[in-house]
Amino acid sequence: MRFLLTITLSILFIACVPKVNKINSIQKDKINKELLNSINTYKSENIELNNKWWEEFKDPQLNHLINQAFNNGFTIKQLEEKLKISQARIKSQQSDDKVNIDLNSSTKKERFSENNLTPATLKGTNVKSYNNNLALNYNFDFWDERASLIKALKNEALAQKVLIQIKKLYLSTNIAKLYIQWNSQSKKIEELQRIKKELLEKQHILKQLFAFGLSNEKKINLNKYEIKKLKQNIIKQKEQIEQVKNAINLLCDLSPEELNSLNKPNISLNKKTYIPKTINLDILSHIPKIAVQKYLLKSKENYIKKAEAKFYPNINLKTFLNFSSISFANAFEQSSSAPNVTLALNLPIFDANKRKEHLNIKTFEYNQQVYVYNKTIIDSASKIVTTLKKINLNKKSINLQKNLKKDKKKNIKIEEETYKLGLKNKLTLLDLQMDLRQETLRSIDLKNKKLTLQIDLYEALGGGFKNKVLKDANIK
Repeated sequence: MRFLLTITLSILFIACVPKVNKINSIQKDKINKELLNSINTYKSENIELNNKWWEEFKDPQLNHLINQAFNNGFTIKQLEEKLKISQARIKSQQSDDKVNIDLNSSTKKERFSENNLTPATLKGTNVKSYNNNLALNYNFDFWDERASLIKALKNEALAQKVLIQIKKLYLSTNIAKLYIQWNSQSKKIEELQRIKKELLEKQHILKQLFAFGLSNEKKINLNKYEIKKLKQNIIKQKEQIEQVKNAINLLCDLSPEELNSLNKPNISLNKKTYIPKTINLDILSHIPKIAVQKYLLKSKENYIKKAEAKFYPNINLKTFLNFSSISFANAFEQSSSAPNVTLALNLPIFDANKRKEHLNIKTFEYNQQVYVYNKTIIDSASKIVTTLKKINLNKKSINLQKNLKKDKKKNIKIEEETYKLGLKNKLTLLDLQMDLRQETLRSIDLKNKKLTLQIDLYEALGGGFKNKVLKDANIK
């Protein structure tokens, strides 16, 4: 009769599991299709984006800096330790999924009182007692409560693993952009030094003309002012380089000696940039930020399943075998044994509201994660489109700048011929040459932006990330 009552109560409580209102996540395939439609005007090249894309710049020092940040940087080391913690939690939880066996043995020496309830044969004597205990405990998991928790922890560990890749992508892209900035500033200093040389030559000519009464002191002073202003600009560029080097150091965790030993970068500003063929594939599946949010979403879903399992009846089986004897010879005899078997049934009778609120919390956490996941997909798609538009505009600016420099070079060529014929002094030619160098400085900025945008595109596309473990987590 009691058994039937237990079964009836179980069925009633199974029917009382609250329904959860989970919101739907965005359809990634739909966004991916829309993304491809919006970028089909951009011509891609048959080159696959390598996960070591920075090696394309062919600068060994840049490769060393990024490898230093990956292998010896404290940021990655911290994340790797967090991953180990996540993996340890999984193993700890998996151990709870097995039968727990405890074996204890003890020996006790005791003197019995002569003035108490001790039997006559033991009064006033010293007696040894021997106790040996064997306990087995197993909590059944009929409704996958523990299995759901293990799956949740596994997905969290996978998210932690991808977070390391995200941090590596952050480090590599920022180190590369800083390094390219350093490279551009060094080239600007070289160009400024050439302008300085031409200003000094102009100063010499003005002094000669002034000596012959063909110029005035005002022009000489203006030229001196330009030289001083140029020197300030060179110092400013050098200060910015030191700031860039310090920023690189913060990302790479270099020692002072390593920082001081860095050489000037040597990256060609005319390096060809491209849009890789992965732009025409399943773009969003190669973005690590989306993979992390997908793992966390799956983890939250598993926590809901775990909370739902709390509403189902569960059985806990405990077996206890004890051997007690005051004689070692009889310690393991059957007459010394005291077996005990306990079967406990867990039902949400008095704490159903508490379990319901716990389920609600897990549902709210899932819904919150859905919004984060949806926003990550939209932001990732928008970043790709925005970066491509910027690249396209930068190409147009570079082409216009090339045409502008070409026109100024023609004027310089005409002025050179006039100067060689002796029809003019060299001042006008020097002014045109310095004006052209100013355009070269603007070209350096545009080319620096071109390379930086290329890195932004690599980052937007996931930096060559391939989430092979996605299948292991059974995530679609």
